[in-house]
Amino acid sequence: MSGQVQRVAGDRFAVLETALYLAKDLTQWTEEESAQAILKNFLNWKEEFGENSREESALIRAVTDWLLINEAAFIEYPAGPNAKTPLKIAGVRVLADKAAKEEEHYFIYPKIFDEVIDGFPKKMALGILFTAGLLKKPNKPEQGYNEFIFKIPKKMIGKTARAYKIMPFSDEPETEEEAE
Repeated sequence: MSGQVQRVAGDRFAVLETALYLAKDLTQWTEEESAQAILKNFLNWKEEFGENSREESALIRAVTDWLLINEAAFIEYPAGPNAKTPLKIAGVRVLADKAAKEEEHYFIYPKIFDEVIDGFPKKMALGILFTAGLLKKPNKPEQGYNEFIFKIPKKMIGKTARAYKIMPFSDEPETEEEAE
């Protein structure tokens, strides 16, 4: 059980159990009937909201939605013949390269990343995104920077910059061709 499920079970449903116990003269329910009602409501809650923390789901949804909405704010690499430089640059979108076996990913500048996760504690957000597979760590983190910061190769944007590496999240299942 996730931490949130344990908190809900331990806090909210315990309060309901106490309320039913105190109201037993009004409800005319036995302790067993009250316990069954609490269990049924808890299982319904768990079925509706699932095992995952709502905070985690909200953060992942916020990041993936932000990427979809702001896709035009990224410099594409390699640049296509009709590529335009965005007015407000959020980072670099590295297109998939099957020959190099490189998946599509985004380098998001730290200031922009902080705006994307606004409302969530940064350390918690980094951990959640990393665990979910959206955020990557460099093999050898650069000294003086947090463990998730990558150095964007100079060839991509003509200068050295640092950013977070985000893998796009897809709800679509892979086809056999994509998996190969």
